[in-house]
Amino acid sequence: MRRPRKKTGRPLANRRARKIRETKLSTLRKWLIGLLVAALAATITNMTTGAISSLIATIQKKLINEDPITVAISQDFIQSRRFTMRSSAYLFPEMDVADLGSPPENIIDMDPIDLDRWAQAHGAIDGPFTDISITIQGKESKPVVITNLRARILERRPPVPSGVVIPPRGAGPIVSRAFEVNLDRTPPTLDYFNGEEGDNKPIVFPYKVSDTEPEVFLVLATANKCDCLWELDLSWAAAGQTGVTVINNDGVPFRTSSIVNATSYIPKGDRWKRGEIWE
Repeated sequence: MRRPRKKTGRPLANRRARKIRETKLSTLRKWLIGLLVAALAATITNMTTGAISSLIATIQKKLINEDPITVAISQDFIQSRRFTMRSSAYLFPEMDVADLGSPPENIIDMDPIDLDRWAQAHGAIDGPFTDISITIQGKESKPVVITNLRARILERRPPVPSGVVIPPRGAGPIVSRAFEVNLDRTPPTLDYFNGEEGDNKPIVFPYKVSDTEPEVFLVLATANKCDCLWELDLSWAAAGQTGVTVINNDGVPFRTSSIVNATSYIPKGDRWKRGEIWE
């Protein structure tokens, strides 16, 4: 009769080894999960004052409609200001008159908008004035209080080192109640301009606008010592909220430069000649 074989205990040892490995893997998983949670928490903490705040601000802006006003720049005014307002010229930075080719046909009688398009196509900028007509209107009948308007310099450079200036065909009187901006100062100053009398004084805010009562601001900017990129910040208050609307040239900063280093030319038939007054 065979004697029963004695168990060696190897299966039990294997089970114990598996259990130890499983315990170690479980501990490792828990440790890794804890590490990921800690890293995520740290990331969220860092985001609190950054991306999360920005996201919240964006959501708030959408929810409370932070811009209760519409702001429109009169393109017709911008394009014709060189002929109905003061002497705002076309400045072609660092160009020679030969780069312009011959003057456009019938340039003296050309429509201001067509001449403006020709000048812009050849790289013209404003010099030394930029005159802007701004219409501000509320979106609802409830009034919006305009609390401030200021110019903000994005970049100030020395006047363009050379270039061609085409002066305006003429200039009439400046309308009253304009805002004059001195871009040469730091920060730029904004004064009330009372027509040709030169009676400058600080602007007295606030103004009120609504959907039926717009306000028109005429801004006259001057740069005699710089080549400046700039925008306007319009501050407002409405329904317990305050905000700032940025005004620029359709997403692009305004640019105004001194013409001190440029040479003035006027058209003479099919060529250009030096001069400052159109004949």
